[in-house]
Amino acid sequence: MTPYEYIDAAAMHRWQYGQQDCTLFVGNYVRDCFGVDPGLGIRGSYSNEAGALAIITRAGGMLAFIGARMASVGWYRVEKPADGDVAVCVAPLAPLGVVGEVPAIRAGGLWHVRTLRGVCARDFPAVMVWRQPVLIRMFSEQKASS
Repeated sequence: MTPYEYIDAAAMHRWQYGQQDCTLFVGNYVRDCFGVDPGLGIRGSYSNEAGALAIITRAGGMLAFIGARMASVGWYRVEKPADGDVAVCVAPLAPLGVVGEVPAIRAGGLWHVRTLRGVCARDFPAVMVWRQPVLIRMFSEQKASS
């Protein structure tokens, strides 16, 4: 499954805390596309915004939370993003212009984030980016066969 296929499929699901939300958008992507699960142990353990925020706060914030989850499945930090990478980006959290740290997936040169209404793709500023060790080889092979 490519990042595009995953993002298209994820956009069809309605938001559900603990299953289909902003953090598990990235967690489910890694699980479904790479076979390792950074969402293990949290998926299904909360069912509302307060529960999600409690988990993130206990971890030390979104950046620390996502960083620990990605490291636990072997992903490493990189400076320059490429399609297939994941990141924590600065993006709108609400329609009123409030911004904060949000997990994202890189595809088509843009960062894709999960919102209450679906998936939004923009050139959001990335705070930290992670890559799966075999990602470069896998997507290079896909482009070569296209």
